[in-house]
Amino acid sequence: CCDSVRDSLDETDQAYARLTDQSYKMYDGTVPDQYEHWQRVPEFDSNYVSVWDSEDSHRFISVRGTKPNLKDLGEDLKITAMGAPDNLIGGELRKILDHTRPDKTVDLGAHSLGTSLALTAYQHDDTLQDRIHQSYLYNPAFTPFHSNVTDAFEADDRVRYFIDLSDVVSAGDLGSVGPKNVVYRNN
Repeated sequence: CCDSVRDSLDETDQAYARLTDQSYKMYDGTVPDQYEHWQRVPEFDSNYVSVWDSEDSHRFISVRGTKPNLKDLGEDLKITAMGAPDNLIGGELRKILDHTRPDKTVDLGAHSLGTSLALTAYQHDDTLQDRIHQSYLYNPAFTPFHSNVTDAFEADDRVRYFIDLSDVVSAGDLGSVGPKNVVYRNN
């Protein structure tokens, strides 16, 4: 089934999960300017995305998941009915990458709805993913009713899945072959 299946997160996985969690604070305006050893780059802040730089020339793009508002719930319904949301962050990712020095290592982390937003952006412009070293998808959104945008990336080594087996939305695709690079967890 899978080439790299584990049941635990390594140090990088955990650090990126914490940083991805910070993107939810963009929504209510409480995101810090600095988190651990990362400095936020506010010029790229948006409704879904925050960007963080480290001193060692890494850039991390964080994409939040669903917040309780009609726009997000509408995108969640599109995932359920059609397997993918609208391409809401493709232009933002392009802007971030166009304004990132080539010597920086860029990783992306996304949670829930954010995973589908990131992968939809990749589908609309595959040069985006080519510039991103690794994508970390925490509790990716799946639907049993339609082909998922996440399916197209399950065999891609540059995409790392973190699936919580107790999360119905994240575990909804377990009938498929499954991702190649995945950590299965159960709280």
